[in-house]
Amino acid sequence: MFRFSIRELMLVTLVVALSVAWFMEHRRSQEAVKQSEKLLARNRRLNAEMDSIAEQLKDYGLGLLRTMYADGRPGADVFGTRKEPVEQTSLLGN
Repeated sequence: MFRFSIRELMLVTLVVALSVAWFMEHRRSQEAVKQSEKLLARNRRLNAEMDSIAEQLKDYGLGLLRTMYADGRPGADVFGTRKEPVEQTSLLGN
């Protein structure tokens, strides 16, 4: 029969616990990297779309000003040639 001391059992328990904790943290960080890459790709696509819209607005004498809300969210304002905000009704043709 095998005979193990309390010290040896505690050491094995510690090694197993550290291994499981490292594995869980490693997997979590990999998921965070994947999520970050997805968000970066989405951000690039949206920036390209905003650039395209800004180019189309130039035909109407309008522009697109990228802004930041107080809570940190990005936004955009449409402006005329004097960089004044344009009413939405004028953009819709109402």
